Amino acid sequence: MEISYWQSRWQNDKTGWHMQQVFSPLKTYWNSFQLAKGTTVFVPLCGKSLDLEWLVSQSHYVVGVDVSAKAIHELTERHDEPFKESSKGGFICYQSNSMELWQGDVFKLQKRWLPAIDAIYDKAAL
Repeated sequence: MEISYWQSRWQNDKTGWHMQQVFSPLKTYWNSFQLAKGTTVFVPLCGKSLDLEWLVSQSHYVVGVDVSAKAIHELTERHDEPFKESSKGGFICYQSNSMELWQGDVFKLQKRWLPAIDAIYDKAAL
C-alpha cells in the first residue's frame, strides 16, 4: 500500500481500525512481561490509539510513529502534557515528558534518532 492511501483514509475519517477503548488483551496480558517502570515501549503505526496513554499510565515512556499528521495531532490534543515540536530527517517529532510521537514513514525512521527501546507493542501494524 502507498502512504497516500493511509493518509487519505485518515483525512476522510475512514479509520475503522481505531478503537474507542484500550485494547482489552493489552490490559489483560501486559503485566506478564514484567517490564520495569520507566522502560521505553515502541509503537509502530500508532495512530491515535488510546493504548499509548494506557502504556504511559503503566509508567512506561512511549515512542509512537505514524504517517498521519491528523492522528498525531489528535493524540497530542488529547494527552494531558504539553509537547515540544521539532523536525529531523523529514519527520516531525512531538515530545512530552512521557512520550515521543514521530509523524512520517515508519520505514524511514532511524534507530539512532530514538532512545533505547525496551519493548515493542504492535497490535496490528505488521
